[in-house]
Amino acid sequence: MKKTLRFVSMTLVFLMIFSLILTACDNHVGNGEETTEETTTGQTWNPEDEYKLPLEDGYNQLTLYWTYNGTYENCDIWIWWGDKAGQGYTFHECSYGAKVVINVPEGVEEVGFIVRRDCSEPGGSSWGSATKDFEQDRFAIIEGKETFIYLKPGDPEQYSSNDGGKTLTMIKKFSMAGMVEENKIQYRITPKDTISELSRVKVYEGDREIAVESISTLGKEAAMGYIVVGETLDLSKNYRVVIEGYGEKAVVPTGIFDSEYFAENYHYDGNDLGAIIDGDNTTFKVWAPTASKVVLNLFEKGNGVDAYKTVEMVRGEKGVWSHTEACGHGTYYTYTVTTAVGTQEAVDPYAKAAGVNGKRGMVVDLSLTDPEGWDDAILASPIEKYSDAIIWEVHVRDFSNKIASSQYKGKYLAFTERGLVNEHGEAVGVDYLVNLGITHVHLLPVYDYASVDETHPDDQFNWGYDPENYNVPEGSYSTDPYNGEVRIREYKEMVKALHEAGIGVIMDMVYNHTYDANSSFNKIVPYYY
Repeated sequence: MKKTLRFVSMTLVFLMIFSLILTACDNHVGNGEETTEETTTGQTWNPEDEYKLPLEDGYNQLTLYWTYNGTYENCDIWIWWGDKAGQGYTFHECSYGAKVVINVPEGVEEVGFIVRRDCSEPGGSSWGSATKDFEQDRFAIIEGKETFIYLKPGDPEQYSSNDGGKTLTMIKKFSMAGMVEENKIQYRITPKDTISELSRVKVYEGDREIAVESISTLGKEAAMGYIVVGETLDLSKNYRVVIEGYGEKAVVPTGIFDSEYFAENYHYDGNDLGAIIDGDNTTFKVWAPTASKVVLNLFEKGNGVDAYKTVEMVRGEKGVWSHTEACGHGTYYTYTVTTAVGTQEAVDPYAKAAGVNGKRGMVVDLSLTDPEGWDDAILASPIEKYSDAIIWEVHVRDFSNKIASSQYKGKYLAFTERGLVNEHGEAVGVDYLVNLGITHVHLLPVYDYASVDETHPDDQFNWGYDPENYNVPEGSYSTDPYNGEVRIREYKEMVKALHEAGIGVIMDMVYNHTYDANSSFNKIVPYYY
């Protein structure tokens, strides 16, 4: 009898423990099963009490949900789109876990995002100590006025839900159709699928259907595969791929840039790109092999005012577009380029002068920017070998912005001032450098960079490692950033003055950097650079 009672007691205990385990499993949020509206912190949420953001006119709204077993206070989502630089957006706790809600301008079809943990500045514009919840960048497709996407920690997939996240359904997404060879398109989809029937895939140029010869995937179920078509694709034309169950995607040139076909047909080794003055005319040339149309816009000023003339450029060999116009030094210009990703206005990457904040290139006759005595400003090298150099690294603004006696604080021209002293009568500026006995000044970036507003240069500070126009001097260091000629002349005056003081000049160049993913380079030839 005792043994029977002991067995019954043990059975009841086991059943109670098993019941508790099942309850805990049922209460777990975001696992794709039926759940209660309870967060991982154990707090019950009323949907009516959750955070809401008013939807503004001219905007669509994106809501990203995320669930995590830790605190949300040090987490956020880094978000960017188009020309908008990335920034962090803080979480608002909700029944699923937490969410970020943002309004996105109409016309934006894709929003990039990264869930960040361990943020030193959640919701800020820098990364600090933040780490990624998932290593790769992800993109949300904006569909209609409101788009809701559910995410799981460490999971690359995106999910939809009709019950506030209790039940999740993986979103089918056609993320990329890239031209990788002259007759081959690479596609990327999620979730993985087996696509082997030719009938499931269509390729079009406009309304014209192009014959699909074969489809291949990496494995029985794959997120990536290749479509081979029966004709040579034209880089400048618009194609689209339709995959049954996944929708359609515009074809953009990607891997084809590394092909022998591209090298043979489009590599250009001329040295005449940019705006070249010839007498009373200027010839504009830009390499845009994937463009279907390029328009030259001409302006009288570097900012404000509409273009006084727009003209379609002519496509030539190797994808170089050109136009010759009766204009010259001081004319400002941009290119409007139409490619598979759309129509975008860009600054000429080969521009040597620009208007304020580098938004328009300027035609420049460099001989007109020479200060008096420029031809004689060649430095007699103070060293016989590189190891003899004594180099002083300096930021142009930092060099002089605290010198009370300088007339050109924070400017190129501060390097032309001699005889300056501080309140103790000690030499400052260039005289200080001469007394140090250095052989060279190493200037931190002096090309045109993006993060300082040249109309209010004292309101921001940056080291300059965010180039906007690589071949144009930075305007915030000039006395007139609106006139593209002034920044060049004053830069030359700085170099001339340092040479006269027996000091060489080294420029810090970072061609491996870019200000944002959609720079002028990318607008002109998307995905190439």
